[in-house]
Amino acid sequence: SKTKQMSTTYEFKGGEPVHINGLNIVCNVEKELGSGTQGKVYSLISPDNSPLVLKWYFPSMATNEQYDIVESLIQKESPSNRFLWPLALVKTSEKEGFGYIMSMKDFRFKSFSLWLSRKIDPSFKVLLTACFELVQSFHLLHSKGLCYQDLSLNNIYFDPENGEIRIGDTDNIVINGEDKGNVIGTPKFMAPEII
Repeated sequence: SKTKQMSTTYEFKGGEPVHINGLNIVCNVEKELGSGTQGKVYSLISPDNSPLVLKWYFPSMATNEQYDIVESLIQKESPSNRFLWPLALVKTSEKEGFGYIMSMKDFRFKSFSLWLSRKIDPSFKVLLTACFELVQSFHLLHSKGLCYQDLSLNNIYFDPENGEIRIGDTDNIVINGEDKGNVIGTPKFMAPEII
């Protein structure tokens, strides 16, 4: 008899369950929020309605090195609530690779690129507040021996009403410069010696 071999995939569909052993919960995928160079991000429906998202790496980016980086970040405490920090790793036999769970930013937070393209018009006070919070957050991060490696306008968000910020893509943070990870930076935001 012929055996039908099941092909593995890395994509999720709405309604699929996601077992999060590190948090001892099962969530359901709500929808895909976006895709980047490393993987796809999905909103989740959690048992207590906590706003959570799943970042699932493309198979080529789901390296052992990246797994170790995310695992070590989960074991560390976030420097502040401004960072959308990894909370738990996720692996399943039905999907290639792995992913991790983090808190979802509130919809009031907008990308800095919206301000630069003049799609939003925050006050000068709001911009100063956002810049202060951004510098303060990265200072806290660096004081703990951590280095954010993928600064770009797509990874930092602010509330156009009060300047409060959130910093995403925290899986690109390395500890004491020991790990390199999958990403070394974004052009125009990288140090000249790295370029």
